Amino acid sequence: MEEFIVSPVLWKGYIKKEEMEEFIVSPVLWKGYIIQEEMEEFIVSPVLWKGYIKKEEMEEFIVSPVLWKGYIKQEEMEEFIVSPVLWKGYIIQEEMEEFIISPT
Repeated sequence: MEEFIVSPVLWKGYIKKEEMEEFIVSPVLWKGYIIQEEMEEFIVSPVLWKGYIKKEEMEEFIVSPVLWKGYIKQEEMEEFIVSPVLWKGYIIQEEMEEFIISPT
């Protein structure tokens, strides 16, 4: 499985800047932390649901679109919003709350 590097951690609908080394994503986010799993779908809290980060007080969600092998797959949408942007397997640090990613 191809891996990619991303920093920092997605937690409760926000990307928090962590004072840590870069860490490997492959490909599951579990309760805001990145673990290594091999599955077609993955679970995250908070969730990217239909391309949007929702700030929900729930334990787990199925993600759509899925992040698989470090790439964002478009699924029944033209664009989706993250904060900050996941772009080509990297989190780009920006001083804004939300950005829109156009299809590649």
